[in-house]
Amino acid sequence: MSKIGMHTESGEDGSPADEFYFDQWAQHTLPDRTVESKEFWRELYKVLDTLPAEQRDVFIANELYDISFKEMAAESGHSINTLLARKRYAVLQLRKHFENWRK
Repeated sequence: MSKIGMHTESGEDGSPADEFYFDQWAQHTLPDRTVESKEFWRELYKVLDTLPAEQRDVFIANELYDISFKEMAAESGHSINTLLARKRYAVLQLRKHFENWRK
């Protein structure tokens, strides 16, 4: 568990820009030693468990398993925009939590 997934999507196919990715935010906001700590990962999963299942599932699929929104849309039948919205809400909640974490 060294880093949160690195994303290759660039936005040309309807995928979100980097600001929609929690990993980009964490890399720029939190010290590397924090992101790589067991404590961070325990806290991340704890917070993920508080999110609605739809948001949590999209976040995990995209952020941790690097599954594209296009792939998720094809498999789930949900539009890319719906999946993007779910991911965005998850990222906003996680950022809010980790901005105040350990202060």
